[in-house]
Amino acid sequence: MRSEIHRNEAFASIVNELPEKRQYIFNIISRNVDITIQKLSELTMKPINEISPRVTELKNSFLIAETGYTENVYTQKKNTTYKVVENLDERKDLIDAAYQMLIDKKSQLEIDSLKCNSKHTKELIRKEIQKIKNRIRHLGKLSTLNDVGKCQG
Repeated sequence: MRSEIHRNEAFASIVNELPEKRQYIFNIISRNVDITIQKLSELTMKPINEISPRVTELKNSFLIAETGYTENVYTQKKNTTYKVVENLDERKDLIDAAYQMLIDKKSQLEIDSLKCNSKHTKELIRKEIQKIKNRIRHLGKLSTLNDVGKCQG
């Protein structure tokens, strides 16, 4: 029980250290489960191009998660819905899943590069593998809980 209290306090401190704009969007999402970027734009009276980057930053920091889709009443297209990640355990699970997906993707690209004869394609694959390695390194930093407020995605 005591360790759960410490984890919840640690999670709260992560949120409190977010930059002001991110914290503002986080707080609105926390009060509105399954909210879309479009709805956030309406609630904040800010254009989507100001809201979307904050949502992306929160998602890349594993502080919010996608919950599904809802149909936009104006465009009839699917809009992603979001919710706040409730605690450190849920956040850790999301980070672990993203980490595993990146490891799998990197492995598949390495296999593909061995089968490839084109220098151009090999170079594209090498660059993509490097990007994935950087994202894996970034996830390692996130899991230490030290860089969340600074995370840009």
